[in-house]
Amino acid sequence: MSSAHDDIEAMGDGLHPPSEKLLDNSRKLEAGRAQTTDLVLPRLLSTQELCAVFRRSSRTIRQWCRGGKLTPVRVGRAVFFRADAVLRMISGTRTPEKE
Repeated sequence: MSSAHDDIEAMGDGLHPPSEKLLDNSRKLEAGRAQTTDLVLPRLLSTQELCAVFRRSSRTIRQWCRGGKLTPVRVGRAVFFRADAVLRMISGTRTPEKE
């Protein structure tokens, strides 16, 4: 039986670097030195994907958001969750999102 952590890792396509690389790219962009090929976006999971990974309802996911366990990323009316934030939740590391 696979864990939720394994399921999330399996969803990745292998193109997304660790968070440190993403931060480095962000710093380059701010300094005006980034190439478009340098930019890598974080993996975003939909509510449906989280429901499948954790085998929980969307109601439970919303409760986790209200309770501060997860921070949603909104794009228009769509709601997503950063895969790295979900992995931190699973591991018990609670680092606040700075977006």
